[in-house]
Amino acid sequence: MLRKRVTIPDLARELGLSVGTVSNALNDKGRVSPETRELVVETARQRGYSRNQSAAALRTGRHDLVSVYLPRHTADLSFYMEFTIGLSISLGKAGVDLLIASPEANQDRRSGIIDGAVVVDWNKGLQAPLELLAAGIPVLAADGVPDDSIKPTAIVSTDYHELVRNMTSAAIASGAKRPLLVAPDEFDTAWQHDIITGFQAACREVEVEAMQSSFPVGGTATELIELLERVVPELRPDCLVFGGQRLAGIAHVTFGYGEPDSAIPWLVSCAGDPLTEISSPVITAADPAPLGFGQRCGQVLLHIIESGQPLPHTIDWPAQVNWAEHWTVTGATE
Repeated sequence: MLRKRVTIPDLARELGLSVGTVSNALNDKGRVSPETRELVVETARQRGYSRNQSAAALRTGRHDLVSVYLPRHTADLSFYMEFTIGLSISLGKAGVDLLIASPEANQDRRSGIIDGAVVVDWNKGLQAPLELLAAGIPVLAADGVPDDSIKPTAIVSTDYHELVRNMTSAAIASGAKRPLLVAPDEFDTAWQHDIITGFQAACREVEVEAMQSSFPVGGTATELIELLERVVPELRPDCLVFGGQRLAGIAHVTFGYGEPDSAIPWLVSCAGDPLTEISSPVITAADPAPLGFGQRCGQVLLHIIESGQPLPHTIDWPAQVNWAEHWTVTGATE
């Protein structure tokens, strides 16, 4: 037998309070004493009350639901997991749920049930958020957009061009003469573009050849080892700059690269893995603090949803650099 749904009028009758008082207490609004609010919330919990989302949406025009778009083939990278957790924490404090969206989903249907969206590493082939923007739904781009034709409601991003230029310049100043960038592949994003241009700028400043290879962001350890076994003997780099997360850690564990007396003493990760790279004394790794990054993106999007007024269109998110101990020259830390 189905259990009857507990409603606000049910709670009001049981407690001898008005419907308005109970509603304000449950929604943390209005002038309700702390004692009454606590009584209402506890009674609602005991009686199994749950909010009627459809009715609330009709009343407020909001659905308390935000979607997030993540790049494909990144499920095993901690950056995206931590970012999503941080985003959900920020939204959860405001009573907003998070939906991990598929880029292939029907956006005409989804645009009627969400209040906003966050896109992480927006690539040129992603169309779904453009449909949301066309429907008047705010969309925040985390780490930028691939070209100026895409106009999100707001952008929160790290300056990867300057970050990578800084780390590569420090490696060269510490003694590296043949730096090689292992750039993100199949990932047409602002992040990918900024890593490449930052590396090239550092090499150009001191007239050093900017050697470059590529590797898929979601590639396996075996595939990376095969790549390095092929390109290192051919190009003879003494510095490896990895665009993707955990790749520098794999190179260090497998080949010993990064050690001061190794064939490649200078090892850089542009998106440091917390276990294998950021904590390593022989790898220089950028720490974009993805948990806090996700929380900040959630705060910005909530402000736009609740107030209807955007913050400055582009907001910087600084990343720290954890420098390898044997580097003789280091740059700024953020």
